[in-house]
Order: sequence, then structure tokens, then C-alpha cells
Amino acid sequence: ASLLPKYRGAAPIQWAIINGDSRTGITTFFMDEGMDTGDILLMKETEIEPDMNAQELFDRLKVLGAEVLLETLEGLRNRTLIRMPQDHSRATYVTMMTRETGLIDWNKSAQEIHNLVRGTDPWPGAYTYYKGKRLKVWKTAVCSGSDGIVPGSGCRDSGETVRGTVCRDPEMNIPGPAAGEAGLVSPAGETRPVSSAGEARPGTILKCRKDGLIVATGSGLLAITELQFENARRMKVVECGHNMDVGEVFG
Repeated sequence: ASLLPKYRGAAPIQWAIINGDSRTGITTFFMDEGMDTGDILLMKETEIEPDMNAQELFDRLKVLGAEVLLETLEGLRNRTLIRMPQDHSRATYVTMMTRETGLIDWNKSAQEIHNLVRGTDPWPGAYTYYKGKRLKVWKTAVCSGSDGIVPGSGCRDSGETVRGTVCRDPEMNIPGPAAGEAGLVSPAGETRPVSSAGEARPGTILKCRKDGLIVATGSGLLAITELQFENARRMKVVECGHNMDVGEVFG
């Protein structure tokens, strides 16, 4: 399901989301000896919303695909369709999804990681590693600006920093640091602010909030709002975020 000649091959729906496309669609075409290279009969587009995942897009395209198929059959019967050769110079190809496709590279931008999470839901699922074990990441949001505000959450950062070793934040009803202790404690015992993503290694947990874990990326901040530990169910961060420490690094 794609707008040929774009995304010939396997998994075009997932890759359209992973690549950050805003539109995709359904194409009916004649079969020939190549892979998705035949003449086009009919094509219809649909929007990919910014937070839509692969399953949601699958469901939308199933409905659109049925409509396009009926129109194609009607057009063939009435001989009203015109065969349109594909512009092979504009063709792109995509590969099959594997479990490794979902591995998060925290050096990429927050938007790119958000797209990967959406595009691999429900399979294979985006994942990273936490304390040596695989951690599935199911829901994310790109934070606006550098202040860790999660769009649509109605939750704004209090501006307070939290100290490492225990993830403490007033919005999660966890006791905060004592006066003068605000900051992230490094292994060397130095205290530094955690509110700036620019100083943090990509994958570092900067803040724990009710609306998500705020994580540094190669560019921008990403909020993880739903995750899954090994041998556990999917959970909202508010259910399990207190088990994580500010300053820990995913990957």
C-alpha cells in the first residue's frame, strides 16, 4: 500500500511513517515481471497524522483499499481507466521489517525516534536497553522547545531539576531534593543541571514526570509515555517511572 513508484517492496506502510511522510495511499496496477513496476490504474491518497502508528494506518488503508478496488473493477468493466506507466526514475524501494528494525539509535533526532516508535507499532516494536535488558518503547512525544513540555499533555515543567540516583519529581508525588541539592550527580560526585539536553549524552534520562520520561536525543527532547519491561505488560510511565533514575542512559 503506497503511492507508486514510491516504496516498492515490503512494508511500505511502516516505512512511510518511519521516514516521516505526511501522506501515503493505495495504488492499483497491472502486474508485470518486476516488483511493483506495472502500469498504474488508480491511485488515492490519505493523510498520515503526526502521532498515527502503523496499525492505525493499516486500518485506514484497509478501508481505502476496498474503495479503490471496487472503483478499479468498475473502471475495468466499463473500460474507463487509462493505463499510466510508472516513472521508474522516481522509484524507491523498502526492505522487510525485522526485529532489529526497532532498535532505537538515540543519536538520531527526537522526531526521527518518534517516527520509528510509531512505524514499528505493533510489530516489531521499538526498543532500547535498560540495565542490560530490552525495554520496549510504545508511546512517545516530541517535546516542544528545550523545556520538556509534552504537547497535548496539559502538563508543564515546574522548572525544578531533580537529583540522580532516585527519580524524584513533584508531578509524580515523589519527594524532591533538599534545598541546594538540585541537579544531576555524576559518578565523580559533581552536580550539574539536568534541564539542558545540549550537555547530556543522547539516551540520558533528564527528568521523570507524570506525562513522561524526558530523554535527551541527538537533537531535541523526547518524552516516553508508555513502555514495557521484559516479561511485563505495557505500562504508562506514571505506573513505573519511579523505578528509573535521572542520569541513567538508555542503549
